[in-house]
Amino acid sequence: MKAITIDKIEDGMVLAQDVLNPKGQILIKSGVTLDDYYINVLNKFNIDVIMVAGDRESREMSREERAALMMQVRPGKKMIFQKCITDPFIYEMYEAVVQNSVWEKWNEK
Repeated sequence: MKAITIDKIEDGMVLAQDVLNPKGQILIKSGVTLDDYYINVLNKFNIDVIMVAGDRESREMSREERAALMMQVRPGKKMIFQKCITDPFIYEMYEAVVQNSVWEKWNEK
């Protein structure tokens, strides 16, 4: 596990500790594989430093596995957000919930 600044994040790095907002709420859970979506979230919340896992601690998820998990997760989560998903803020929240659920399902294995 090592601390890195936001400008050093690369796609595929694995978050080693939860990222919290100023109120202590979890923005991104540990274990998530970082990509452009999560990097944008970190930038939006002005997160300067994160903890990433070393190579031995990470589990790679293939695109096919990720797509399969997304197909399992999205319908159920969409039902929860169906009445308000057209609001841009709520849509971002929906996407965060989906991403978190995919990570949780991946780590159940």
